Amino acid sequence: MDLTFPTGCDTPAQRTEFCYLVQEKLRLLHNVIGKWYREGITKTAWNKLPAKIRNRYPYQAQLPLAEWQDFLIVFDNVEDKVVRALLNNRDQLKNSTNWTPNLNDVIEA
Repeated sequence: MDLTFPTGCDTPAQRTEFCYLVQEKLRLLHNVIGKWYREGITKTAWNKLPAKIRNRYPYQAQLPLAEWQDFLIVFDNVEDKVVRALLNNRDQLKNSTNWTPNLNDVIEA
């Protein structure tokens, strides 16, 4: 199954930007779930998690190993979808006239 893009996310540039935003949110979510597994989290912190995560992993002070391992499988599946979408969009961007990166804009002397 492919990554589903929101309505209005039509161009390769928009899709690439969306993928990078998703990657960052996934990284932050992984950090919170990892902390929950290692140290435990409060109910307030758990309430801030996405609804699908809260539904899949009911609140406990500390996440059990089996649920942490399950989360890692879910995480890897989503991350794989994002990476595939990024690679696809990168190829589309390279073939478009809008893909003209200038290294002088990003490299500091």
